[in-house]
Amino acid sequence: MNDRTEDKPKCLVEVEDKTVLEHQIDTLEALDIPVEQIHVVIGTTGDCWTQESYERIRRIHDDIIINFENMSKGPAFSLRLGVEATTQDQIIILDGDVFVQQEILGSLIESNHRSAIVSKTAKNRGEPGSKVVTNNENVVTDIGKEIQPDRFPWHIYAGIAKIGGDELDALKETLGSENIVGMDVADVLREVSRSKMVSNIVFDDGWVNMNRPEDIKRAGELI
Repeated sequence: MNDRTEDKPKCLVEVEDKTVLEHQIDTLEALDIPVEQIHVVIGTTGDCWTQESYERIRRIHDDIIINFENMSKGPAFSLRLGVEATTQDQIIILDGDVFVQQEILGSLIESNHRSAIVSKTAKNRGEPGSKVVTNNENVVTDIGKEIQPDRFPWHIYAGIAKIGGDELDALKETLGSENIVGMDVADVLREVSRSKMVSNIVFDDGWVNMNRPEDIKRAGELI
């Protein structure tokens, strides 16, 4: 993906003449999420965060939250800024590099689970991403890139979550700690799942993280 993202963030990678961000916003609006409830958090530090990238994102969506410390504080701090901006009692979290079909996101939103993540079954032990471990009821017991599960297969977190109720309170409490510096979003969800119930919904297809050139082609096939 280096040739595609060297001078722009992954949310601006184009899939069938639309950026990933545009696809995300279109999908959320199609699922009756009001546009004024959609908050886009961006960084400022790094080769991809150019003035051109900022202006293009601003043209796509005008509710932008800027993490001026994205390199030093990491993704969890971006999540904190986004959560602080919302007054909703249930939120949807989408990583900036995830392309997801409307049917998949709609299934998550409409599910009976108050809080849940989307994942896929790992194809092999070396598959990259944040690993997800669940119990027999598909409730998350552990999640993170560095964990070493005892049994295989585990799942791979999609970068898609719905959090509400007590879990949202726990999320806010975790995000309020200075310990989140350097954490990924999955690390924050790990802390929440230690004390609250976060379900795991498995979709082995219908979404893709934009990490390789072939992911762009795969995303196009999902449209």
